[in-house]
Amino acid sequence: MALVVNLNEIEDLSVNIDKEGDFILKIVEVKEDGFDKNGSIKVRINYAGFNKLDAEKNMLNHSELYFIASYGKRKIAELFAGLKVDNSVDMELLAGRYIEVSVKGREYTKNNGDTAMGYNIDKYTYCSLNDKLPPLVAPEVEVEDDFGF
Repeated sequence: MALVVNLNEIEDLSVNIDKEGDFILKIVEVKEDGFDKNGSIKVRINYAGFNKLDAEKNMLNHSELYFIASYGKRKIAELFAGLKVDNSVDMELLAGRYIEVSVKGREYTKNNGDTAMGYNIDKYTYCSLNDKLPPLVAPEVEVEDDFGF
């Protein structure tokens, strides 16, 4: 028996957030995403969730880029405050946490000169779905003495 796959009959589940609004998102992946032109680490967080006003709770995806640098500190601090985590945390441990967000649109110019809309998280708010999860704590830091031990 042959396994026949018709791609036209498979529903596209990778629908991205394409409008402003308030969403409940789950962090599904945290990964390093290379370096920016200044040599600072970029971290990409992939989210999945739904619009709070959507009665059917249709699943949406979203991705945000965070810069581990002074110019990215405010955005990371807002994320950490919304998750109620310490100022020092292994970002990979954020996977599985929930966050309520407000998404705002902004117009930008593509490389080819066309204009498009981009949607980014504007505000982070704690989500009570995290209440059932264990708390995130700051990682232990080993301190070396003057002799290198």
